Amino acid sequence: MNNYLKKIRELSLSDIFNIPVAIPDCFKCGEPKDLYQHFNGVGVCYDCFGELSICSYCERRSLNIDNGICDQCATRSASINGYGYKPEPVFHRVRMNRLNTPPLLTDRSYRVDNKGYSRHVWHAGIEIETDKHSNSDEDPTYMGRLIASLVSLIGRGRTSKEQLLYSKTDCTCAVEIVSHPFSWNYWKLYGKELFKTLVQKLKDNNLYGYDTHNSGMHIHVSRKALKVSEIVKLMSFVYNPDNFQFILDVSQRHIERLEEWANPWMDTDSWENLVKMAKSHQEARYHSQRETAINLHNRNTIEFRIFKGTLNFMSFCKNVEFVRSLCLWVKNVSLDVVKNGDGLTSYLSFLEKNYNDYENLCYFLSHPEDGRKQYGVYNIVTERWTRENPDNVNKLKFNTDKGSKEDVYSNS
Repeated sequence: MNNYLKKIRELSLSDIFNIPVAIPDCFKCGEPKDLYQHFNGVGVCYDCFGELSICSYCERRSLNIDNGICDQCATRSASINGYGYKPEPVFHRVRMNRLNTPPLLTDRSYRVDNKGYSRHVWHAGIEIETDKHSNSDEDPTYMGRLIASLVSLIGRGRTSKEQLLYSKTDCTCAVEIVSHPFSWNYWKLYGKELFKTLVQKLKDNNLYGYDTHNSGMHIHVSRKALKVSEIVKLMSFVYNPDNFQFILDVSQRHIERLEEWANPWMDTDSWENLVKMAKSHQEARYHSQRETAINLHNRNTIEFRIFKGTLNFMSFCKNVEFVRSLCLWVKNVSLDVVKNGDGLTSYLSFLEKNYNDYENLCYFLSHPEDGRKQYGVYNIVTERWTRENPDNVNKLKFNTDKGSKEDVYSNS
């Protein structure tokens, strides 16, 4: 009796009454099969499930994958932080690896100079303002969450503490993407490739930087990495009226926008109190405005605000290279040279000697677009880029989001 009841329990109603069972069709292959997994009311068979792409964010298979992220992660897993969001900074450096670390590429929070003094290592943090065109019909909420997921995915490390990027709202654009501080060695070994992926993904999702009116790119550098005298030289160079056209060209902004968001002119009060401003962010707040070419209002950073927003990776690198090279140059030049009109010549000579580290900037300065002045002839950089792709090197453009090597060479 017990065995009979056990067999009855194992049978379905269709088995008992000989009712034919309709086998559902697989959503992917369309064939009637036993369904292995359901997604929002539709199912796929075992064979098709194994062929589905895996979401890079949640690491699960999904029917709908866009730019490596499933639709659920794009709409639920991340959100853009508010304008006032400011997490504790996480410093990204090249960590010690006794077996594989290249010589001179291991960072510490400070280094000892030739006089025995401890000097803080130069770090930079980047703010990228991006926008979508006004005629875009995409849902802004979905777009915001998609971008937040992309930023979180691309900028994450092995742990949450290693997250390099986060996104937040901004009053002048759709989304602002911010990086935690990173060293120059980290930029060369890891950060450069990471930012290349980021700007390409943003363009793939119809975001713009250069090709909009309101977007900017701001770069913060660690204040402690520069002496007071070096900050004074840096300010003296950028605000020198003789260098105005050079600063305007490097910024890639229209003069009206530069004066509105990163005023390149310093008033008399600021000039008279320049040393005080270099020493103290509180003095800077008293004697200058925030929307200046170099903003000294922050306690721990110096902010370069001159650059027009861009998702052109060559232009992006050019901006980072300009800030880095300027910070190194002021360590090796006298204040007299900076002030007496020879500063620009000295700086361009510094670039020519160190072109390997600043090839995007060198190429930009030696290949003018739209009437921009030519500041130097860096033949070695030009020859190298020409050898890489002789048929398309002349098509490269800095003054558009889609004129970099990645865009031009891939479409050739």
